[in-house]
Order: sequence, then C-alpha cells, then structure tokens
Amino acid sequence: MNKKIIYLAILSLLTFSRSSHAQLIAWQPDIKLTWSDFVATPDPKSYYWAYTYTLLNYEWTCDAYGNVTVTVDCSLDLNKSWKRTDKNLTPALLQHEQLHFDIAELHARKLRQAFNLYAAFHKCNPALASDLKKIFDIIIIESNDYNVLYDNESDHSLNKLQQWEWNKKITAELWSLSIFASKK
Repeated sequence: MNKKIIYLAILSLLTFSRSSHAQLIAWQPDIKLTWSDFVATPDPKSYYWAYTYTLLNYEWTCDAYGNVTVTVDCSLDLNKSWKRTDKNLTPALLQHEQLHFDIAELHARKLRQAFNLYAAFHKCNPALASDLKKIFDIIIIESNDYNVLYDNESDHSLNKLQQWEWNKKITAELWSLSIFASKK
C-alpha cells in the first residue's frame, strides 16, 4: 500500500537550504541562527523584539506488509521570522530565539518517539491518519505551552539566570532524546 499523507503545522514550501531563495531552514545541531535568518516584516502589534516562526511536519507511509513509517521535520520559516531593526538585537536575544528553535526540535523528537511507539504496535489501518493527527495535536499543544513557559520564566531573555537555566534544560532534554534526532 503506497499511502502517503503530509500534515504541515502551517502550509509551507519544502525548501531546506540557506540559499537566497530558501524559505525554510531545517534544524541542525551544528548550525545556529543568525539575525539574517529573520527576514519577515515585524508585526506592528507585537511587543516582541524578535519572533522565531517554527514548523513541525510529519509524513507517513505504509509498506506492502502494513508496517507504518513516520518521518518528522523541524524547520524555521525565514519569511515569517522577524526582528525589529529599531531595537538592540543582542547576542543574548539571538540565543533566546535559537532556544525557541531548539524547543521545536525537542518536540519533533517527542513526535518521532510517540510515532515510533505507535508504529511498533499498529499496522496500517483506517484509523491511522486520525490517530497520528491526535498524537501530533497533543504534542503541538505541549510545545506551545512550553514556549509560553520559557518566555515567561526567562522574561524573553531579560532574566539572565533563568535564560541560562533554560539553555541547560533544553540541551539536556535534546540529549536525552538524541536517539530520535533526524537522520537527515
């Protein structure tokens, strides 16, 4: 059975390079964000100094034996990520925005973990798409809540101690789920 479905958190083009035409950057452990990655026009109603727009998407397939394979991608949308040019764009603020991207990757790994567990106990079936979407929706809500908590506790990078604590925490959580890092 060659069923394939793509679910995108937000519709996007699937371009994962840093070329001048790129719209998305795939999360990679050794590539950090730069201010040049934030190209969108700032939201005039927002009080934020910068905004990191991340996407999580998944795709599933079933083989001839009914085995389910799910892949998950985490990316930054350059055309929806922005910075204010009239603000002091510090390295600390850029690190804060990087951690939002890292939190997205953390939840991509949680999705991979949950989907792998599901696939271990379920063959391809009529409820598959619905089941995967339910898992996705639960983890997206968790990710959104986690980002709000991060912003509140770190005061959007202004609380240096809390920012440092969050840096350590996310690094440790990413490491603990390293088996679920993307193989790309």
